[in-house]
Amino acid sequence: MMLKTNSIKAILLIALSTIGLSACANKPTAEAKQMIIVTAKDWNTSTGTLQRFERMSIDAPWQKVGKETAVQLGKNGMAWGTGLHEAPLTKEGLVITAEGMKRSPVGVFSIPVAFGRDEASNWSVKMPYVKITKTIFCSGDPESKNYNHLVDASKEPKEDWSKGEDMQDYVNQGVYTYGAMISHNYSPTKPGHGSCFFIHVWRGPDKPTAGCTGMAETDTKEIVSWLDPEKNPVLVQLPETIYSEVKNKWDLPDLQIPTAQKEL
Repeated sequence: MMLKTNSIKAILLIALSTIGLSACANKPTAEAKQMIIVTAKDWNTSTGTLQRFERMSIDAPWQKVGKETAVQLGKNGMAWGTGLHEAPLTKEGLVITAEGMKRSPVGVFSIPVAFGRDEASNWSVKMPYVKITKTIFCSGDPESKNYNHLVDASKEPKEDWSKGEDMQDYVNQGVYTYGAMISHNYSPTKPGHGSCFFIHVWRGPDKPTAGCTGMAETDTKEIVSWLDPEKNPVLVQLPETIYSEVKNKWDLPDLQIPTAQKEL
């Protein structure tokens, strides 16, 4: 994992050492003891449901944690992402191969770092953490060495990105008050294959995202605070139509998926 400033680099090097996901490709959740599962009705739906699970050991069964949470996904639905899984595992679905598809990534993803408006101590976040300031950006420029990574512009000799997300601006809008990075196309990165996917606060329950996973502010804060790097948390996102197909390959818990969706 390559971080682009001294402070952020140190944070993510710690994250790599604690995540340590050494699972073989067909069991990408093998080391995880915390799991967030986001399901949507189908590939083109922009709304979904988030559920959390935890287990005492990697051999123990998954136990549900907390309530189901409504989420907003990409405006155009979902597409296969690049993460801990082999992809694509099914014949269904597009693959994220370009910026601007406005689809949320499908697959199994580590969660390397949390971020937000406040000091970490103010809301008991346990993950490696970046406090957002006016110099923190996420590069969306495929030509940038910082592509798809958080970067502190004040520590860079020269900004090498022509486009990116001004994280402070989104904090001011209330979107990045609390959040965490989704490691789609993260390490290694493929230029142009999508950048800056986050768990973050939504703009509203009826407002899709550009590809991130959005939810109410109270839910975002609770979920990001719950994440524990010592438990190797993963995010699993997928349409309900393929859940049964990947369940055993990804060692997923039982979910109540409507019969009609299973048959599609």
